[in-house]
Amino acid sequence: GTRLPQIPADDDTTDVIVTCDGGIVVKPMDSLYDGKTAISLDVQVTGKPLLIQRLDTAAGQAPYTMVQCQSLQYSPSQEVLKLFVGEFEKTVRLNMNADGGFLETTGNVLWDRKSSYALVDGPGKMVFEPSTGKTDTVTNTGTTTLSGPALVTFGQKMDVFFAETPQSAQGEMALAAVNLAGGMKAEMKNSSTLRTQAESARLEFNPGNQLARVELDGDVQFSSEAEKSKSQAQADKAVL
Repeated sequence: GTRLPQIPADDDTTDVIVTCDGGIVVKPMDSLYDGKTAISLDVQVTGKPLLIQRLDTAAGQAPYTMVQCQSLQYSPSQEVLKLFVGEFEKTVRLNMNADGGFLETTGNVLWDRKSSYALVDGPGKMVFEPSTGKTDTVTNTGTTTLSGPALVTFGQKMDVFFAETPQSAQGEMALAAVNLAGGMKAEMKNSSTLRTQAESARLEFNPGNQLARVELDGDVQFSSEAEKSKSQAQADKAVL
């Protein structure tokens, strides 16, 4: 059941704490904020774990979990969302699409929705799965070797740049680019398996969160395993 505190309706100086045994459904306001009155509202939510789900009951679809963490803090006026790990939930997980792609980290996440940017503390990993058609996918010429599933791990931090808006109409988080620091490793599969590692990297994406370009910097090592052949190489910089 839901329990509400006994606070007068006109008292805006006291924190409001709501506890419940199940989930909380949050719906957008019917009208936009008029911008004339200062808003100091901050929302803090904790769970074991805390799940943020997208509900599309009109389409008859099951709830889609977008975020899993232990707690969050959200500032509506600044549109800044902070996601935290904790004692009960050791990772923060952002599901990028319903096909299985996700970002998971053992650190906290600061998501600036106005700037379409997120800072992710590592270490962590990203898993990319090819889209099954829930969004239109455009593949640039010459990027077919990067269109298969991929696993990328990073050691320290990740800068995530979203494509225009953080979430598409289909519920997918559309990525534009990612910068990785503190060491990274990647395994990408298509007709062959490519394994690589470097001190830092920049990943750029086509629509559908397909890898379009990978720039590697610092002690770059990579190997390729096809059905009948293997190859290895080492360099200071590389572009895939």
